[in-house]
Amino acid sequence: VFTKIPRDESPCFTFKSVRGSLSLVSFPDPEPIGLDLHLLDRVVLNSENNFVQWYLRVRAASQEGRLGLNEDKFTRLSELLMRVCKYPHLSDPIPDLAVYLAAWRTIPGLPPELCTPETSLSPERFDLHPRRPRNYRSSVFRHRKD
Repeated sequence: VFTKIPRDESPCFTFKSVRGSLSLVSFPDPEPIGLDLHLLDRVVLNSENNFVQWYLRVRAASQEGRLGLNEDKFTRLSELLMRVCKYPHLSDPIPDLAVYLAAWRTIPGLPPELCTPETSLSPERFDLHPRRPRNYRSSVFRHRKD
C-alpha cells in the first residue's frame, strides 16, 4: 500500500506495506543503502546514500504523478528494495532489483535526477556488519582467558 507522508507524521517515514515499513536514518557512512531491523519489522534506509536519495526523488515524482510515474511503480520499487534489505544474502532479491532498475532506465523522457544512479548492489551494502565465519563464536570463546 502506497502511503503519502501526512503533514503531522515524522518526515523519516517513506513507505509502509504488509511486509513492514521503510524509514530514513542518517548513517555516518554513505556507503550502506539500508538494513533490516528484524525485531521492529522495519527497514531503515541511509539518507546519506545516493541510491536512497534517488529513491526519495522517485517517491516525490510518483506522488505528483509526473512523467508517467505512479503509485504502482513506486510500490514495486519499494517492495523490491525492502526485500533486498531484509534478505541481502539470498540469491534472488538483488538480481530482481537490478532487473527492475535496468527496465527503469528505459522509461522515455526521464530527467537525469530520476535516472537510476550507478551503484553496486552487493549484499554488503545492506548489512552494517560483515559476515563472520560460522565458527566465529566458538573460536572467540575457545581463546578467551578469564
